[in-house]
Parts: sequence; structure tokens; C-alpha cells
Amino acid sequence: GVYQDIFDAGFTKHNIISGFTKSGIWPVDRTPVIAYMQQKKMKARQAINPAFASLLPDDARFQRASDVTKHMSEKYSHLLSSPTRGELRQVRKVVTEALLLHETVQAYIDDRISRLEKAYHQKRKGKRVKPLGDFSQSVSLAEIRQQQEDYIAEREEKEIKSQIRNTRKFVIQEMDKIKAQWRSDKQGLQFKQWLRHTGKDVEYWSMDENRARMAKSLSQKEDFFMIDTELTPEVRESVRNANYAPKPLYAVDWGARSDDDVEITVNAAHNSEEEEGDDDEEELRFLPMPQIDENGMLPP
Repeated sequence: GVYQDIFDAGFTKHNIISGFTKSGIWPVDRTPVIAYMQQKKMKARQAINPAFASLLPDDARFQRASDVTKHMSEKYSHLLSSPTRGELRQVRKVVTEALLLHETVQAYIDDRISRLEKAYHQKRKGKRVKPLGDFSQSVSLAEIRQQQEDYIAEREEKEIKSQIRNTRKFVIQEMDKIKAQWRSDKQGLQFKQWLRHTGKDVEYWSMDENRARMAKSLSQKEDFFMIDTELTPEVRESVRNANYAPKPLYAVDWGARSDDDVEITVNAAHNSEEEEGDDDEEELRFLPMPQIDENGMLPP
């Protein structure tokens, strides 16, 4: 009726567009949206000073130091004294050790970065959220967060175990290299004697101890069950109340019975006189003791 006429007269295209124009959402202008997105993008960028790269250590510093010591040993060996040449050889050993350690660490870092990139680019499968409440449709936000936290913790635990396995594999390879050196040496020494002779015993046994520790950490399993054999105070109180609770027969209110009820008499006491009479009638028979002869033997 009248309400429909007012509705048709008010909600026309002209009135609707006029309201949108006054509120500022018509005509559509993408400039504020683009400006807002550009502002967020500029905030996300962090200004990095190019001079910071010059403060980082050079990756080829160990290689250059090794080349310099080698050049000095080869070109100026005849000009140096014997103690100086010995110290220079010691410097070359230290630089070579640092170069090998740097290459090992860099290989480990490159391997980790490659594995992280592989895990980042691999296809992730969705995981269905299961209800945890009493009803099949009771999935709350807290339950979803709890399941997500459990899933992240599980992924982190798997990643940690994977890193431990890779480190353990690398340690085993280094131990195998030392054993290969012992087999190729052919000095007729046992492995432990050869380690002490070459000075590699501390290095080998430390690697073996780390390998055993990592193997133990990988073999550990969580305890999913806990058995408690001690009774709780609540259970003890319930047992005590049950022992001292009134019996059903004595708990009956006999005073509230009607005239038609049947009277029941319960005699819980025993007849002590009859029991004493039974004890008096029972006589005990004495057994004669056997005679022992002079030799301490029993008669036949």
C-alpha cells in the first residue's frame, strides 16, 4: 500500500547514485587504493646502506692467506733462517686448517639453504580440521589454533631430527676417512695405537662421543602412558566413608511405619552361654612322649 509507494518513490536509481556521490564512493576512483598499497610497499622495504657490504669479511680471505704463505715459502725459503721457516710452516698449517673449516661450514650452510628452498617451493597439502568437542560440528577458533600449534611443533621436531641425522651422517663420514687413512698407512699398528701415534685420538673419540649422543637423541621416544599406583586422597576418603557408612537394614526408619507393617526383630548378638558350654564339653587328649634310650635313639 502506502509503504510500498514511499519505498518505490525513494529508492530510485537517481536517489541511490546521489547518495553514493555524497558519501564519496561514487564515481569509483582507484587513486587512493593505489596510493595506500604503494605506501605499504614502501614501508616494507628497508633501506640498506651499500657501505655495510664493505664491513663484511671477504669470503676469499683464507684462500689469499694460504696463497701468500705458499708464495713466501717457495720464493724466500733460501733467505729465511731455519726457525723462521719452521714458524712459517706452522702458519701455513693453521691457514690450511682455517680454510678447510671455512669450506666445511660453507658447504653445510649451502646445503641447509638448498633444503629450505626445496621445502618452501614444494606443494603443501591442506589439513582438515577435526572437531575436538562433544559434537561433530563443534570446531572453535581455539581448537583450530591448538591444532595449528601442534602441527607447527611437529614440523619443527621433524626438522630438528633431520638436521641431527645430517650432522650424524657427516660425522660418520669423517670417522670413516680417519679409518681409511689408518688402513692405507700400513704401519702394522692397531687402530687405537695409530690414533695415539698420529695425534688424532682426541678428534676421533670426540666425534664418536657426539655420534653416540646424536644416535641416543634420535632413538628416544615419548612416554604416552603414565601409571599411578598411589591412591588419591579423594579415593581414600571415599573408601573410608564406604566402610563406616550405615548398613541399609539399620538405616530404615522403623518409627515411620504404618499399623499394617510387619514387625521384624534382628538379633545380631551370639549366645555366649551356648558357646561356653560347647567349649566345656570338648576334652583334649594328651599324647605320651616317646622314651629315648642311652644311645639317643628312638625305640622301634
